[in-house]
Amino acid sequence: MSFCSRAEVLACGRFPVNLILGAQCRYRIPILLVAGSLATHTAHCSPYPSGRVQSVNPTPLGTVYLVLLGLAIAIAIGMMGMAWKRRTQRCAPSLLVLVSLVALLAAASALEAIVPRIECKEFWVNIQYLGYQLIPIAYLTMVFQYVGFQRWLAPSRILLISAVPLITVILAWTNDYHLLMRRDLFIEPAEGLGFLGKTYGPWFSLASVYSYLITLCGLTLLTWASRRAASVYRRQALLLIIGTVLPLAWSLAYVLRLPLLPPIDFMPPITALSLLLIALAVLRFRLLEIVPVACHQVVQAMEDGLLVLDDERQVAAINPAAARMLSVTPSAAVGEPATQILEAFPQVLAPILAETPPNSIVVSVGTPDRAAYWEVRISELRSERGHPLGQAVILRDVTEQKQGEKARRAIEARMLQAQKLESLGVMAGGIAHDFNNLLQVILSNTDLIRIALPEDHSTQKLLRGIIRSTERAASLASQMLAYSGKGRFTLEQLDPARLVSGMADLLRSLAPKKVALALEISTDIPSIHADAAQIRQLFVSLVSNAAEAIGEREGTITLRLAQVHATRQLLAPLHQSGELPEGNYVQLTITDDGCGMDEATQARVFEPFFTTKFTGRGLGLAAALGIVHAHRGAIGIKSAPGRGTTVTVLIPGAGASPPVQEVGIPLLCERQASGTILVIDDEAGIRDTAMMALRSYGYRVLAASDGLEGIDLFREHQNEIDAVVLDLAMPRMSGEEVVPALRGLRSDVPIILTSGYPEEEALRRFAGRDLSGFLQKPYRPHLLAAQLDTLIARTIRPREAVAHINEGGKPHE
Repeated sequence: MSFCSRAEVLACGRFPVNLILGAQCRYRIPILLVAGSLATHTAHCSPYPSGRVQSVNPTPLGTVYLVLLGLAIAIAIGMMGMAWKRRTQRCAPSLLVLVSLVALLAAASALEAIVPRIECKEFWVNIQYLGYQLIPIAYLTMVFQYVGFQRWLAPSRILLISAVPLITVILAWTNDYHLLMRRDLFIEPAEGLGFLGKTYGPWFSLASVYSYLITLCGLTLLTWASRRAASVYRRQALLLIIGTVLPLAWSLAYVLRLPLLPPIDFMPPITALSLLLIALAVLRFRLLEIVPVACHQVVQAMEDGLLVLDDERQVAAINPAAARMLSVTPSAAVGEPATQILEAFPQVLAPILAETPPNSIVVSVGTPDRAAYWEVRISELRSERGHPLGQAVILRDVTEQKQGEKARRAIEARMLQAQKLESLGVMAGGIAHDFNNLLQVILSNTDLIRIALPEDHSTQKLLRGIIRSTERAASLASQMLAYSGKGRFTLEQLDPARLVSGMADLLRSLAPKKVALALEISTDIPSIHADAAQIRQLFVSLVSNAAEAIGEREGTITLRLAQVHATRQLLAPLHQSGELPEGNYVQLTITDDGCGMDEATQARVFEPFFTTKFTGRGLGLAAALGIVHAHRGAIGIKSAPGRGTTVTVLIPGAGASPPVQEVGIPLLCERQASGTILVIDDEAGIRDTAMMALRSYGYRVLAASDGLEGIDLFREHQNEIDAVVLDLAMPRMSGEEVVPALRGLRSDVPIILTSGYPEEEALRRFAGRDLSGFLQKPYRPHLLAAQLDTLIARTIRPREAVAHINEGGKPHE
């Protein structure tokens, strides 16, 4: 037996497909359709002989016909169940549609034969057209999936090849208006059954030829694929081919009116027999459960490269993807040693030549500036008896995956660093709060002792020293609050260029004489909303760190100030205060040529009190981070050992964030104080010193150790109490819970809030609530007395005026 060459088989397989789908064959289709239409129209030019039946009384042949139709329906339903169970397989959906249409065709054919009226028969004939016209489309779709031509199954192409069948169905149902499908309807008796006789119209011939072309296209593709497949696949394809040829041959014979044919059209039962063959392919040869016959097409279409090496490590096969990756042509590679084909890729060749090749390994190929990553999978090929036959090498480009993993690790590292800094910030804020409470006790007691002693007492100098040290400690607590992002700022519109120019002499004094400070300030820098003192502290901290990095040797510190448009790429590597938007920012860059830092040091530079010098150096860059975050900016550092360090700071330009109004503190009033003050604070030391200080100023003081006790005390003395000094954080009942309770008892009572947290953080919890004043711990006792004196003066005078009016007998409105 002679076999066709690969090119001949391929051309044979593509001819019917191109005939139906190819744009270059657009002139052949009309020719074939017209020729086929003329032939079938000639065969059906004369009508069937007329006849009538009054009742159904089938002969034995008619009975066989009906039984076969019932069997066809049963087989189709069973096939539908099998296809539905395997609906995730490649060919199952189209097979499900195919057998459903066959069941519909068989049922409609049986009903056509047994219903008595001509109108009913015409209805069931129209139903049959759904099967006759759409079965070839479903069949071709299944064949495309079976042989691996999914790219031809685009919705637009399916709709294109379905146009003629859909038009045919529409014309069948609207035949009374145009008679393009049939005319001269009558009942034709055959074997005791009644069928619809008719004279076929011109469109019927065209539709029939088109259906045959679609079926022949699928049959040709199946034949071509089966000749190139393994034996199990050939048996699958053979059953499918026979299942296609049987109904196709019968249909052609019946349409062309060949002699010796029975008077009944056995097309539906024969289609059922075809379904039996397909069922055998499903159950016996696992049509829907194993790899389809088009293994070659699958390998050719693989995105991964595939090399098949024989036992002498010569290339036995190579797919197009591998040829592209290795920059070779398949024809030139086959038969050549792997050492020659992979000569330019030693990273790939090494695991292949290893005595025990790894199952999978990722190698880097290409140049360092354009590196790519390939995953190399090596599988040993063995015969059924276990003899080695060679190797299958799969090459997968995982460059994007590797780059994605690298980017993900970088994002995770930044997130961990941000979480770490956030945790440290929360801890720093809590420490600063407690620290401020302790400093409040020290500062108040020291002030009370200093007031109690004569001005010329010898201990006054010592007490003033304690006060200065306490204030310095409070400044350190403020830095810790700045690091946590809760520092107290007075925002105003600043010109950063003028601010830096005014600090030039101060900044130069921070560096040793051998270190030069170069200022590069652009002329188009916008203003910013910032706290001037904190921005100055930021400049001082960064320049001081740069100077320490250079040390005693000669060097240069460059301070650049410019406007930049920050993109996502620029903002991504920086430490941000939340997710900053793209836009215009003022960029401060401080570069030194000092010793630089390694990656481990860079990961910790923003931690509080971390230093590479001696310990106890303060917050340093940690405070700078807090200042930048509080101004809704970003900061980043870039360094390498021996290459210096660059610190970049971005602060939003004016208009990016609204200025925050600073709550003013009234000045100390000189007149003698009077009134009753309720002090609510859970810290006994703070409560006692506050009571002593206020009594020394002339106030009567009531004290409570928590919120619940304070509310009870206020309820008992509410007509006597002139003001309340309230702590924010307390057990059992916090300050923000106490305020509404006090307002419910008396709405006009002045309330001064005190806290170790900064004003903005504390007042944020009291949004929409009326507070009369705020003092951040540690505060000087005279400042508390000054606020109370001013508030009581504002409150008592209106009350006294109201009382005077009421005593005069006039109504109070």
